[in-house]
Amino acid sequence: MYEIFKRSFRAEHEFMLMPALSAVIGHATGETTRSQFVEFVRQRDAAGDLEVDAAGYNYLYADVLLDLDSHARFILTIRDCFSWLNSCIGLLRDDFYRNEKSEFIGSFINNANHVPDGTVTWTSRPRGKVCLKQLMKMWTAANTSLLHRIPTERLLVLRTDDLSHSIPAIAEFVGVPESDLDADHANKGGGVNLLGSFDGERLERLVSSHCGDLMAAMFPDVNLANFMPDGRTPTVSDRAAVRKAFSLERFVAIE
Repeated sequence: MYEIFKRSFRAEHEFMLMPALSAVIGHATGETTRSQFVEFVRQRDAAGDLEVDAAGYNYLYADVLLDLDSHARFILTIRDCFSWLNSCIGLLRDDFYRNEKSEFIGSFINNANHVPDGTVTWTSRPRGKVCLKQLMKMWTAANTSLLHRIPTERLLVLRTDDLSHSIPAIAEFVGVPESDLDADHANKGGGVNLLGSFDGERLERLVSSHCGDLMAAMFPDVNLANFMPDGRTPTVSDRAAVRKAFSLERFVAIE
């Protein structure tokens, strides 16, 4: 969304990421009150003064954003769970041990417990590998909470693999000319199939258990075998880097 809108609008991607996640943690642990959390979201919104706020963590306070502006509209882009997991691994694996932001995000993933109503509770765990089962739960909670929480007339739901063909629908939804949007930057995904670093049967069982209903509704034809059509497989070095930073379903200490 950021790439599509940034040419013509005040747009940012992951604006104030670290402070926003810190605020979520403070609220989840009880260190800050609900009113303090709401005030942070208001201050963040004012500080950015954005026309397009493209942040994956906005789902964590969508109820506050709904109240901030009764005219605001929301675009939910959904990537199938396999591709999304693969993308998360690709973003975090190389910097996991030497990048403060990646370590912080990995800790957030492992410690945040996503409740079905979209809220978050917190369990402090020792620093360890990023657990893919936690990511699966996050994928389901984020998408389902937004689908249920945001009024249908204010929500446009798009599959990420359809973005390059969705410029007319996006323009109509937000009320701008198609020429203001940049179709060339629609996210097409790609890369290496890093999920091949794990046991495929166990991975598919976990996805079925934690993401199955939404996958069946949105991506009925996608499975582990076909999520990356060109079949690119990870190299030995890829697998080593992935397994060093990620576990499949358990919280595992860093080696």
